[in-house]
Formats: sequence, structure tokens, C-alpha cells
Amino acid sequence: MPKKPCDKEEPSSGRVVIPLKETIEQDIVHHYAYVVEEAGEVIAYVAISRDGEPTYQKIEGAWLNQDPYIVGHRMVVGKKGRGRGLGSFYDTRS
Repeated sequence: MPKKPCDKEEPSSGRVVIPLKETIEQDIVHHYAYVVEEAGEVIAYVAISRDGEPTYQKIEGAWLNQDPYIVGHRMVVGKKGRGRGLGSFYDTRS
């Protein structure tokens, strides 16, 4: 059964969520979109923001410091990129 785009994320549900085309377009507009290409084909995607995250303004407990941070959303690795450590690549490049 093909997966359908979803306009809300449910990270704790464990289900696969495919973002809407408009969400990806906004990532591009805000310069959050990063891809890994191989032979001209996109094999992985992630949105990385350095603008903070509104939902992190109120947390249980306290941050260790007030230093700037990055947030990664919508990490997707296609079949050709799986098992190659691309998640680690994003972590070290951001």
C-alpha cells in the first residue's frame, strides 16, 4: 500500500510520515533543505534549521546552556542510500 503525504508529524507513533510537497518547498525557501546525491539522483534528504524550534521554548527541566543549536527534521534515506551511514553524515555536516 503506497504511503500518503501527511501534514503533521507523529514521531512517537513509529509510523512512516511523508511530508507534504508544500512542506518541502518551504524547507527550500528557508534554506533548510539538504540532499545527498549520487550519480545525479537524490538518495537522501533532511531539513536542518538553525532558527531554533518553537516547541523547545518550554521544556520539562532546563537546557544546559543558552548556546545556539540546530534541529533536524524529515530525514529520509532512499533504498539506494540505506545501510551507508547517511544519518551519521548529516550529523557531522550540520
